[in-house]
Amino acid sequence: MATEIAEEAAENSQETDSLPNVYRVKWINFDGVMYGIVTQNENGPCPLVAVVNVLLLKGDQYRLFNN
Repeated sequence: MATEIAEEAAENSQETDSLPNVYRVKWINFDGVMYGIVTQNENGPCPLVAVVNVLLLKGDQYRLFNN
């Protein structure tokens, strides 16, 4: 039984490793402006997604104030 579970987990791991990384964009309204933020494709900490979102938000704000 434990061997079957381990084999199934290994197969599932191989299937997810072959899938491309796809990140969805969630649109939020912040101070009356719509911003797209990147969401995670799996649970857990993801500092790269956090950095991308900060850069996206700062870039949008920079363009808004310097027109």
